[in-house]
Amino acid sequence: MAVPLMREFAILCFTLGALAHQATALAWGDRGHRIIAAIAYEQLVPEARREADALLADDRGDKLTAPDFISRAAWADMLLLDRKTPSKTWYNATRFWHFAEFEIDAGTLFRACYGLRPLPSGKPASRGPAKDCVASKVEQFAAELRDPAIDRKEKILALKFLVHLVGDLHQPLHVADNDDVFGNAIKVRPASDLKKKSEVNLHEYWDVVLVDRALAGPDETERAAARRIASAFPADQVKRALSGGPREWLLETVEVARNVVYDFSGQRRVRDGFRSSELFVDASYDARALPAVNEQLAKAGFRLARLLNQAFAPGQADSRQ
Repeated sequence: MAVPLMREFAILCFTLGALAHQATALAWGDRGHRIIAAIAYEQLVPEARREADALLADDRGDKLTAPDFISRAAWADMLLLDRKTPSKTWYNATRFWHFAEFEIDAGTLFRACYGLRPLPSGKPASRGPAKDCVASKVEQFAAELRDPAIDRKEKILALKFLVHLVGDLHQPLHVADNDDVFGNAIKVRPASDLKKKSEVNLHEYWDVVLVDRALAGPDETERAAARRIASAFPADQVKRALSGGPREWLLETVEVARNVVYDFSGQRRVRDGFRSSELFVDASYDARALPAVNEQLAKAGFRLARLLNQAFAPGQADSRQ
């Protein structure tokens, strides 16, 4: 289904505005994506790790990020931020792939993913329709990595997109909207900050601020955070998290948006204009949000590893879980 003109214009304005300020352009921020990749990398069976490393070793000419697995987690966003040609073409072709437009009040997966149209036969996923949702792209790129007939250059692209988009699929404000442009129309600041020095929007609050607060301290490295977050995720929950696929994971993330992101109970919210409001958050909101952030980062990492183990080492796919 086509996106209504007003909604598409709002998304375009958000994307362009986000690119003007790098922090808001990156779902989970650079740091969150690297934590997810670090969790996944530790869960790869040796054969899958060797194949992933080998693919990325063949891609050292791409300087958008460092060529290692964890650094490549930010690559798909760097592709949007890069102003050099031909990256402008990539921007127009891929910017919708980072999202799903699921309205939390009356949304459906069918509408959120543009009718769930299959990739045209013979068309590489990296050249797929510009209008496609994050769940569909995760399915397509994972399928390419499993297919021995796919060209190696396409597999490199598939891996670089997949390691990023699985993270986006688990960021609630990349898959759910509440008529507020994915949380960008809600200004957020601590209730105690009367001078508004810490104001961000709700989307950035989840992308960056909460991820920073999820760290054990300012000196904790991303790899250390990944180990801590993964080890704290109960084994029975890991097993449950590995069931289903990208479409089910998207619906699950929508529920996080509905029940946690937009649970403003006890918070003061002030309307300040058309489709815009200001939210004063206190410790009770963070107490609900931070466990959800840790859980989403963990699930994204374990699920990314599952997809890569299935692609590169199908006989050993679940040996780490």
